[in-house]
Amino acid sequence: ALACAGVAGRVEVLAFEESRAGIFQPGYLVAVDYEHGRVVVALRGTSSVTDALADLVCRPVPLTLGGHEGLAHEGMLKAARLLDATLAALVERGLERLQLQHPQGRPRVLVCGHSLGARVAALVTLLWRDAGRFPGVDARCIAFACPQVLDAGLAAAASNHTTTVVVGDDLVPRLSLATATDLRSAMLLLSDSTDHSSDRLPDVRSVLAAADRGEAHYLADAYAALRRAAGTAPGRLFPAGHLVHLLPGQAPQACGHDTVDELIISPDMAAAHLPQRYLSAIQEVSLRGGG
Repeated sequence: ALACAGVAGRVEVLAFEESRAGIFQPGYLVAVDYEHGRVVVALRGTSSVTDALADLVCRPVPLTLGGHEGLAHEGMLKAARLLDATLAALVERGLERLQLQHPQGRPRVLVCGHSLGARVAALVTLLWRDAGRFPGVDARCIAFACPQVLDAGLAAAASNHTTTVVVGDDLVPRLSLATATDLRSAMLLLSDSTDHSSDRLPDVRSVLAAADRGEAHYLADAYAALRRAAGTAPGRLFPAGHLVHLLPGQAPQACGHDTVDELIISPDMAAAHLPQRYLSAIQEVSLRGGG
């Protein structure tokens, strides 16, 4: 598995749990990367009906970190708390082994994952840092296609140690109960036969006609009006940390929450989420020297 992922050098696998019994318990791998002086924790993305059930427990619940109160995705917070102690014990063992090989270097921990695994990885990293686990260790998280997991305040607070990578129009980093509710509201407003001329809300016919005529200004105004009217669902969550957007043929772009604050309906929205697309996008950036 490591060879297929392009991992070479001196790597010792401490634990590989492909799947665990029960909901809120994704699979994981913990390994010591002696070549780069770090312990790596990789969490698996959604791959079963059980994982999907954890995804669907999407109600925002209160979470306090570092004295700051916020909201977190309920299902993923449960998953992170269930895995916290198990993964921490494995990381401690890995750090001990690493210290024997690199007694002078500052030990590092890298937590990563894709999709569901990214969301749990981000939360586990937050819980560890908040609890002061691994003193003197540089613990960071790279979350690929991280779903919406924290409110704006907590998501921003994670920026100094967590990076979320988003490829193209990927559906998952933009999907939450709030954005799905926004989309439903927008569709209902567009299909409503009521005269909205007084509040400048468009209808389906006028939008389609403007699209046929290429009236970009009208479409932009219609979009802005719909966003004001429909983008009001409470309990908004965002991917964790610093956001990096990867687009074909372009350098990586730092982006804000507005990039993932609504669902983008496009032919590529599902395919862009595949792990292979993320691997290809990162390899492209690496070849261009932009990463």
